[in-house]
Amino acid sequence: MRILSLAPAYLRWHYTSAFRSIVLIWIDLLWFVYHFFSVPTVVRTFLSPWKRLGEETRSGFHPQEFFEALVTNTMMRIVGIIIRTFFLLFAALALAAMLFGGVATLILWPFLPLVAVGLVVVGVGSVMQ
Repeated sequence: MRILSLAPAYLRWHYTSAFRSIVLIWIDLLWFVYHFFSVPTVVRTFLSPWKRLGEETRSGFHPQEFFEALVTNTMMRIVGIIIRTFFLLFAALALAAMLFGGVATLILWPFLPLVAVGLVVVGVGSVMQ
């Protein structure tokens, strides 16, 4: 019977401090995903060449070297844009999944004690048959 005295304490915890903790953990996870994918850095360097690869030209005007460097540098910037775009899309998908998971958790959390009681009732009922 001592276990029944835990029910009010559990329900108080479940609907107050646990709910608050879930919200804080969810905010931390969103912060983690945002910084794990380095979103600010990727956005800031969006137009930079990939891996800082590129050609340098020597002083003076040499048309062939100038156009070789122009084509190479342009290609490296295009590659960088493409890769960073996919990276940002993947980060957006991860953030959307975290948002969806957090909202689902917040919606389902109040009903979990009822689910636990229902599972106990179903389990006892199946044992009794």
